[in-house]
Amino acid sequence: MNTPVPPPYPPASPANRPTYLPLPFARPRWTYILLGLNVAIWLVELGAYTLTGYDIGTILILLGAKVNLLVAQGEYWRLLTAMFLHDAPQPLHLFFNMYALYILGPQIEATYGRTRFITIYLLSGLAGSVLSYAFGAADVPSVGASGAIFGLVGALIAYAYRYRDHLHRARQQLMNAIAIVLINFLFGLSLPGIDNWAHLGGLMGGVVTSALLVPYYEVEYMGLEGQPTVVDRNSLRRQSLAILAVIAALVVATFYITRRWGI
Repeated sequence: MNTPVPPPYPPASPANRPTYLPLPFARPRWTYILLGLNVAIWLVELGAYTLTGYDIGTILILLGAKVNLLVAQGEYWRLLTAMFLHDAPQPLHLFFNMYALYILGPQIEATYGRTRFITIYLLSGLAGSVLSYAFGAADVPSVGASGAIFGLVGALIAYAYRYRDHLHRARQQLMNAIAIVLINFLFGLSLPGIDNWAHLGGLMGGVVTSALLVPYYEVEYMGLEGQPTVVDRNSLRRQSLAILAVIAALVVATFYITRRWGI
């Protein structure tokens, strides 16, 4: 008669088993608005190029491309409008940026929430324009959402770094994001016409802004039965003073750079 052998370890009781809780995610909205807006503006560029006979450089300048000499003369709005323009009539510039936004945007917006996502996107794009204003060529038009896209990569880095020891595959995501940055910078340095200062500024702006706005997860026990639920304690309102400080720093830097241009 065979005698049953007890297992080497006692089975885990329900109280000791790990519990996996869903994280609070938002439904992406701004990502698709930005996709539609960028495509619509590119179609306006294409129409103007086709109907007016102007060269595309002239059209981009008329629509708001960043030209450092013009910014130095007081046209500061170009630091923002440039991130919504792309080269035409060839669609490759638009395609690559919108593909990156389509891949990264929903993930970042779902994780950070809508208001924090659009804040990160705009401030990253602005930071990219400011750094390009500081070190870019004087009279070469610069356009594109690349600075804002690099800011979204910065948001991924900030999130993965914060939760590198807590979330599954966070460390792998962090290493992947860093690899993406390095590959893109090497690619940008090997080709002419790439505004690497805008990319670097967007990445820096994204990391700083996202480090302030990254979710702060806590577990709350809700209801009469004490159901554990993950909540996000961080918000744009909570970090409003810090975000205003970031904006103020960009504004001060812009005016300092203008004085350096001496126009």
